[in-house]
Amino acid sequence: MDLDELLHRRRPSQWSLFISSPTLYITRLLYAIRRQPSDGVLETQTEPIMVVCISDTHNKQPSLPYGDILIHAGDLTQLGTQQELQDQIDWLDSQPHPHKFVIAGNHDKGLASFRNADTTSSAIPDSDSENTIPTVQLNWGSITYLSNSSSTITIRERTLKIFGSPWTRKNGNWVFQYPHEHGGDVWFQRIPDDTDILVTHGPLKGHLDTWDGWGCGWLLKEVWRVVGRQRRLRLCVFGHIHDGYGVERVWFDEFQRLYEEMVIANSDARKMRRDKLSLATWVIGTVSRWSVVVKMVWVYVCSRIGVGYVDGAGRSDDVVQLVNAAHVGGLRDRTLRNAIVVSI
Repeated sequence: MDLDELLHRRRPSQWSLFISSPTLYITRLLYAIRRQPSDGVLETQTEPIMVVCISDTHNKQPSLPYGDILIHAGDLTQLGTQQELQDQIDWLDSQPHPHKFVIAGNHDKGLASFRNADTTSSAIPDSDSENTIPTVQLNWGSITYLSNSSSTITIRERTLKIFGSPWTRKNGNWVFQYPHEHGGDVWFQRIPDDTDILVTHGPLKGHLDTWDGWGCGWLLKEVWRVVGRQRRLRLCVFGHIHDGYGVERVWFDEFQRLYEEMVIANSDARKMRRDKLSLATWVIGTVSRWSVVVKMVWVYVCSRIGVGYVDGAGRSDDVVQLVNAAHVGGLRDRTLRNAIVVSI
């Protein structure tokens, strides 16, 4: 299936989504009810820092709003040639934002010396590996290029650490991709505990990654670890899954954990159906998924009436904002989306 066919395949109906997985459908409804809509602006005790987020421009050069920080989360180009890359870098370099950060995406072939996806963990570079060095000569100007690396900046006496990585789950013959079974080699303890802003090309599993959950569960697990260590993380910026464009506020609490458990269980169930496992295994899996639905309802009701399971909903000091800033449209959608501005 080529890119045009992929973007124009028919969207599934709500009924077909319900039939395919009733437990996941109900769980997503519950999660949507609890989740607050976000306008990207949070109340802070200090003057907010405005972050402009864009991703997956694929050679497009949209008009960008002003902010303190500009982040491009990969797929600057379509083919990743030196000329395409330099054109996009020049466009970003010309922007007036005081701090600009870029990571590569799977289309940006010129930024990777490792071009052919391997099936072994040895294909995954360390942060200081020569495989993270671009293979083409580029003039980055005022842009900081992050590749499994961090940069620390100070804005109005606030110090922020930004970590960026281009790696995504393998899907096709692209660069900066890893087989799913080696996701732990890519992400385990790779994100610094004191990260304030995380930039990855792909999303966390279950968050702004469409119904099929194309995000990475290993990345999700690593972000849980980082949040649990210092609770400094405030913003995750990504793209890659064009149809997931938007902003989501999360609190990494029990309600969210149950929702994510269901998303992962649904992925496992699809794999079991493909592998044609036994009826007993299917029954056990089905009972387990319905038990998650019941737990999720219970936690939600308890949090509403203030009896145990009190979560962080509504507390801006605990919220982590997730941003899928894909500029190019998704499934059956040629709309070009605006950059997303959030405050931290």
